[in-house]
Amino acid sequence: MPGTQPSRLIRLQPIDDVAIAATDIAAGSQVDAGDGPLTARDDIGRGHKIALRDLRSGVPVLRYGQVIGFAGRDIAAGEHVHLHNLEYREFQRDYEFAVDAASRSCSPSRSGPPSTATCAPTARSAPATTSAC
Repeated sequence: MPGTQPSRLIRLQPIDDVAIAATDIAAGSQVDAGDGPLTARDDIGRGHKIALRDLRSGVPVLRYGQVIGFAGRDIAAGEHVHLHNLEYREFQRDYEFAVDAASRSCSPSRSGPPSTATCAPTARSAPATTSAC
């Protein structure tokens, strides 16, 4: 059996239920999105989704940390996730934007290259650093 290939999947959030295939994945191939080996149950085309865990019918499906739909039926880990097994419904959304972002007050560096600045934290941010803002 071929080795596990972690670079073949794109997963941005650890809570994601699906990952995106960076290349075509043949059924039976071993892939890894960071939680250990996963066997593709179906052929997964580049840009399509693969289930990272078993999903019960009706549960919200997360990609990039966001609800992208609901499982239209039970979906097994390694299965292709697409229109045939994903439903779209109305649900309550929270549209807060960048609530985890740290606010910084930045001024150009006088001694470093033009791409650096000294950033001082505001009330919600971390300690001061020297970096591009």
